[in-house]
Amino acid sequence: MDTTNNKRAAGILMPISSLPSPYGIGTMGKEARKFADFLKKSGHKIWQILPVGPTSYGDSPYQSFSTYAGNPYFIDLEKLWEEGLLKKSLIEYFNWGENENYVDYERIYKCRFIVLEDACARFFAKENNPELTDFENFCQKNKAWLEDYALFMSVKSEFENKAWTEWEDEDIRLRKPEALEKYRKKCADKILFWKFLQFKFYQQWEEFRGYVNSLGIKILGDMPIYVAMDSADTWANPEIFWLDEEGKPVRVAGCPPDYFSVKGQLWGNPLYNWEYLKKTDYKWWINRVKAATELFDITRIDHFRAFDTYYAIPYPAEDAVIGDWLNGPGIEFFEKLKEELGDPEIVAEDLGSLADSVYVLLEKSGYPGMKVFEFAFDGDDQNGYLPHNYCENCVAYTGTHDNDTLRGWFEKEPALTLGRIYSECYPDKVPEIEEEEDEEVTTKSAEETEELTEEEIEKLTAEELEDYNKKLEEDKKEKERNHRLTLKYKQDLKLSEELKLTDEEILDMILTVLYNSKANTVIIQLQDILWLGSEARMNTPSTLGGNWEWRVSQELLTDKIAEKLMKFAKNGKRI
Repeated sequence: MDTTNNKRAAGILMPISSLPSPYGIGTMGKEARKFADFLKKSGHKIWQILPVGPTSYGDSPYQSFSTYAGNPYFIDLEKLWEEGLLKKSLIEYFNWGENENYVDYERIYKCRFIVLEDACARFFAKENNPELTDFENFCQKNKAWLEDYALFMSVKSEFENKAWTEWEDEDIRLRKPEALEKYRKKCADKILFWKFLQFKFYQQWEEFRGYVNSLGIKILGDMPIYVAMDSADTWANPEIFWLDEEGKPVRVAGCPPDYFSVKGQLWGNPLYNWEYLKKTDYKWWINRVKAATELFDITRIDHFRAFDTYYAIPYPAEDAVIGDWLNGPGIEFFEKLKEELGDPEIVAEDLGSLADSVYVLLEKSGYPGMKVFEFAFDGDDQNGYLPHNYCENCVAYTGTHDNDTLRGWFEKEPALTLGRIYSECYPDKVPEIEEEEDEEVTTKSAEETEELTEEEIEKLTAEELEDYNKKLEEDKKEKERNHRLTLKYKQDLKLSEELKLTDEEILDMILTVLYNSKANTVIIQLQDILWLGSEARMNTPSTLGGNWEWRVSQELLTDKIAEKLMKFAKNGKRI
């Protein structure tokens, strides 16, 4: 991933929803520009955000009603007021939430659309409205997805916002031509409203992105690999997905039990019909990536591993314990993508327990993967998430939106972790532990190869002898590794007992090792920069409610913090 003039760069992960705002949720308004100014002051070249699509049940940005549409919540109301499309009294009439540090999604849902409907009515009632031509041009340019999305949202409201698979009218559910025409006429005003929202979202987005780019900052957007079952994409393109004749999924997406969840993660998204996609030269997918690269400067593809192998869970299911790994399109898809789009800047989310084939695919693609600091401290000095093991072509993080905040994670870790972090960050300052014979090391393990006598060795064939010597060498290396890790354990434990560090010293220590690492790009969650606890965690996987709510207070984004970040960026040669 290249960044402006210097391949080494630093950025901050900050969702738009988490920006300060008097209207319940962050928007693309003046607070977004203030944050861009904060990035500029701190010497950071990348602003990473979460997906910006309209959220559905559970408020997750990874479950959107459309892969192309923008979230109406992010439309800045003050901008609409400045354009004469809203009265300030109407905006201020509603209570947008009791706590400035959390989004009250239920309240936002009940209030926001009332205000936006008023703005829409004023827009089309305006005499000689000069923007009408721009609106019509926008609708024409985006017709391929906008027509279906606007109709989908309008028909949803006709059926009390139920999922499309539950619409009582089978004809519109299955997109019979007569039904499509019927609802286009019946819902004409609603369709116009949903198109208006997208017009305003994209208009404000272009202004927002233009300002950010003018400061020399790139936007790193997020593209979920899967689309929601209840989405315009699935409803309008059933052939793209693994659905039965009634439009219900045969298998759904998720991932097996791992670090995040003992029962795995049941996402419930429909899986792709990769056979059909291959026959069509992956046109649907390439159009999707093209749209993302036009929206963002850099695109993070979530769950990259599914292009190699993906986890398929039989539908219906209560959890993700039972499932099968199936083959994805592999490198063929990315070769076709580059043939069609050139070489767009992409980051591959490659976290979790991965097969070797995923690493091969990542290397062939040339995309940088991700390294998460919080995954590094299991006691194994070969752990790929330890900063000293980073390669250049990667993006290093303290944690992602699915992790606890750095402080929350650290406070829950055993005391030993402090010693492990210190020895990783300051290896030259760590005192040596005196070696002594260790019973655990010298005792033969059950798996260790039994040494043969000379007579037994003479009876071996050449192939058997080669295999025997290979196993002896492996045993020797495993013994040395266990001995090394045992000494390191004692060393880290001793450090943990002796170290007396303040919270600020711990944070500085972690940020220093990340900014100074080989990784071309370092991105830190804003919550971690501010050393906020678990109350600021963005998402806990496999849980419903209480996620995606955190927001920052403006007073925390001080010049002092920006100056401190500037020093990290300079010392790490990221400017």
